Amino acid sequence: MHVILKSRGDGGTRRIVIRAGQIVRVGSTEWADFCVTDDDQLAPEHFAVECTGQGCRVQSLGDRETRVNGEPIQLHDANDGDEIVAGRSTFQLTFYNAPQPEGADTDAQEFNETAAPTKPPVWPNLRFPTLEELEGLIPFSDDALGLLGAGVAPDEFVATLRAADLPTDALQFFAHAMPARSAMWWALQCLETVSELLPDDSEQQALESVRQWCLDGLDSTRSDCGAAAARCPDDRPPALLAIGASWTGGSMAPAELPALPPDPSLPGHMATAALATAAGLREDMMGAIDEFLDLAPPIACGEVPWEPAADSDSEG
Repeated sequence: MHVILKSRGDGGTRRIVIRAGQIVRVGSTEWADFCVTDDDQLAPEHFAVECTGQGCRVQSLGDRETRVNGEPIQLHDANDGDEIVAGRSTFQLTFYNAPQPEGADTDAQEFNETAAPTKPPVWPNLRFPTLEELEGLIPFSDDALGLLGAGVAPDEFVATLRAADLPTDALQFFAHAMPARSAMWWALQCLETVSELLPDDSEQQALESVRQWCLDGLDSTRSDCGAAAARCPDDRPPALLAIGASWTGGSMAPAELPALPPDPSLPGHMATAALATAAGLREDMMGAIDEFLDLAPPIACGEVPWEPAADSDSEG
């Protein structure tokens, strides 16, 4: 189990992930684990939230009032969705992977799990059917790794990453979890939303080379991506994406040397780098990442202009 504590105050909305066994103290100074500096009515350490793995508790730490769902508290066994008011700030708790409440009909649950047909995945166009297979393969942040849990569906995991303000981890997920050809197609759609910020002809040619490879999947057009990338400034999003596409197969070594197959993770790394760099070109970087993430689920569902089974790496 883990909990997300979200604050809403004069300084905007902020979030923190609280994992099992962790206590987070909320207050107005740097001594607090979750610091809200723009609320002069908040105590230096005003209240604490503890996630035990089986539940969550909120404790008032000083003589300034803490309210949960409108009622003053000293120690409160929290529930999903509880609203906390301290000073001028409002906080909300969201539970993820919470244990089943006592008294639930476990017999019926076991029957349903064994008798009901297996539920098809929400996103069938992924290289890995379970999140457990991704651990160690994607360079998730420590906070994101703390959100991985047995039985968590990929769509739930991405929703949790976004709620926890971990958008780069969500980009990493799609860039690595989808087959490389689908991931490149998704990244291409994202870069097209910022095409006005990519005015150079060489950049547009690099994007077109990626498009052609996505559409036909041929080795010859994959090689064209590498050549197009070489004509671009190498720190620009189209170059990064075209390099990633060129590294989905073939050899990274010169033709006269023994073949050196690319590491399978390289296309995902390059797609993520292209998207993060492109988002940085926009005034609202986080808004751009949100737009990019919104474009991914249809492709993860298999909405691509080729037969998804034809992806050369669809088996991992």
